Amino acid sequence: MNGKLVRPALGLLCSLVLMPACQTIAPMPAPALSSVPPSLSIPKDVERLAVMHVRTPDHDILTACTQLHGAAFQLKERRPSLTIVERLGLHAIMDEQRLHMNGMVSDDTAVHVGRILGADAVLPYYIEGPTSRDKVLARLEAELPPFVLGSKLIKVQTGEIVYFNVVTIPLEKWNPDVSFFSIEPYLQRALDRGIAQTIADLMHAFR
Repeated sequence: MNGKLVRPALGLLCSLVLMPACQTIAPMPAPALSSVPPSLSIPKDVERLAVMHVRTPDHDILTACTQLHGAAFQLKERRPSLTIVERLGLHAIMDEQRLHMNGMVSDDTAVHVGRILGADAVLPYYIEGPTSRDKVLARLEAELPPFVLGSKLIKVQTGEIVYFNVVTIPLEKWNPDVSFFSIEPYLQRALDRGIAQTIADLMHAFR
């Protein structure tokens, strides 16, 4: 057989073989979008900080909230005098006061808890993202809602919001040719990117 004819034929065959394999790879998450202006900084008189987040049955969201809480201790690198209120004490007070944070933490609830703990300020987090139903429907509608990570810092004495940030991670339309089993790693990468951006923005504000 003519070698000139074999090479194009082999190239076409390789393309047909490799195409489905390429389609099984999930897209990379989009860049994180922050709402907080880079010029904003946390007042120097914030020295005792209570960190709180919603209670949720979603394991991935709860893990992410725990990561954000743990990352709050990194703020001491920027402000060594900062004290992070012990998390176990926070949960005990929430139970004693019968305060349930199953949705977004209201400003009044956050300030109330912060006052009991003797904090200068409170830092509530919330995270929203695709539900189990959204993930199933993505196979039919190819749409996934974004991850949204919110954080705000409220001064206990005055109730003033001195820091407010919403980090959004848009999610690409889900290609029906992509393996459904790759959706979870893709979502985890997107959530990790949102967590990293949220922490970076806070670190910058505590400069």
